[in-house]
Amino acid sequence: MARLTRRLNKWCRAGLIDEQQVVAIEKFEAGQPSWLLRGLLGLAVTSIGIGVIALVASHWENIPDVIILGLTFVLLAAIALGAWAMKMRNNCTGAELFIFAFLIACLAAIGLISQTFNLSGRLDHALLFWGLIVAPITVMAQFRLVPALWLWVMLVVGLVIPIVEWVDQLGWLDQRTVIGLVGILPITTAIGLVALNKLKRFDNFEWAFRVITVFAWFSAIVIFDISLSWEAANPTNKDELSGASLMVSFGTLLSLFVFALAWFWEIFPRARLILIGAQLGIYLCFLALACLTNGVPYLGSVFVILLFGFCATDMARAGRRGAAQFLLVLIGIRMLTFYIDAFGGLAITAVGLICVGVLILLTTLVWYRKRHNVMSWLEGVDK
Repeated sequence: MARLTRRLNKWCRAGLIDEQQVVAIEKFEAGQPSWLLRGLLGLAVTSIGIGVIALVASHWENIPDVIILGLTFVLLAAIALGAWAMKMRNNCTGAELFIFAFLIACLAAIGLISQTFNLSGRLDHALLFWGLIVAPITVMAQFRLVPALWLWVMLVVGLVIPIVEWVDQLGWLDQRTVIGLVGILPITTAIGLVALNKLKRFDNFEWAFRVITVFAWFSAIVIFDISLSWEAANPTNKDELSGASLMVSFGTLLSLFVFALAWFWEIFPRARLILIGAQLGIYLCFLALACLTNGVPYLGSVFVILLFGFCATDMARAGRRGAAQFLLVLIGIRMLTFYIDAFGGLAITAVGLICVGVLILLTTLVWYRKRHNVMSWLEGVDK
């Protein structure tokens, strides 16, 4: 809030807004629920829930099964009624806390029933069943935490683990296959992101898909880059590429599918779709090289620079200057690490670092003077 106040006062002194608008904005923001408050309340609810479970577990043998199960369902009903009551009163924070408590209570109830009737099962199956039964109440959540946690758990237990088990049963699970699986994950989540963008509903789930897609995309690029460098120095057996080939083929089909959806649904302007298509093509080539080759020295840096360069252009044209500048910084860092890897020796490295530092300094000065023209050109805005 203090940071916002300083920015508002700065804008007021510059004549962009007046004092009445400053007061109105501060009053509006002061009435918004704080993420810190919601986080602390969620932590309190989690602590209470775990404490209740631990208390019941400590007296497990002294409590009849019928009473335990009955109290469990009564507790679930009470929490559900509390969420409904908070919803009727338009108390968003209270409703969110009850929804979060209901999710924890449902997971505890599944474990309780399993222990009472001595049911055997795996944790991922229990989490998948839990995700299915709490899906309707998760949609009621108005903040991002609950949908994000639900979605991330379901992606792991409903998508990643089944694929890994299937590939393992075929006897194709190896290092290259795992790299391919990491590579297709952001493409898979992008399908959900495009579908939710088309529906124009479930904004919290769209945010969760966006976060996991971006995280998986960056993680895959880092793993591809490391894999090419590692394989070049430590080549592995290329005779068994069935799993890796399957992942590359599957990733290509998924990429074509998601690009076709975005094209025919007109999710983005045509110019931006062309940039996205170029990024997908570079990404798939990067995926194929990381999975199917023993690594080509320094080729990973070329693909990273190309991919981040196209992505920075895309972000700039979309009006996200901060993201574009962050990607440009990453390109600079990767170029610096490429030089350190390529040229050994202390003296050569020292001279190279000085030259690179001078180059970065000059480039920064030129960028600072021409930044408005460059960003306007990238964004497609006439000067």
